[in-house]
Amino acid sequence: MIEMVLPPKFPGAPAHSHKRMTETFYVLQGALDTTIDNGNRMIYPGECAVIKPGMRHSFQNSSSQTLRFLLIATPGGHDRFFSELIEWMDREPQWPPRDKKALVEFGLRHDTYYL
Repeated sequence: MIEMVLPPKFPGAPAHSHKRMTETFYVLQGALDTTIDNGNRMIYPGECAVIKPGMRHSFQNSSSQTLRFLLIATPGGHDRFFSELIEWMDREPQWPPRDKKALVEFGLRHDTYYL
């Protein structure tokens, strides 16, 4: 489980899927703007969305308020994806990176398939 804090207007995660992982988003504060299998849904405090393997999804904070939510990933280990991603974002002069191939390869190491 990871507590995610996204600043206002943060672009979030581009469309992707997972082959093995199930993700659950549980909103604590703000509104999580999601696209799940081509359907758009806002998730508000106290609500959740369960993303099963194979489901295409993306999320962002499209509001002018800070967003806080819990990301619960099973099986475990998805925290490594985020720690490596944050380190990479700190080194990268722009985000998303110009080299899309590097992003795709990064995702593959973490059961994340960018579309």
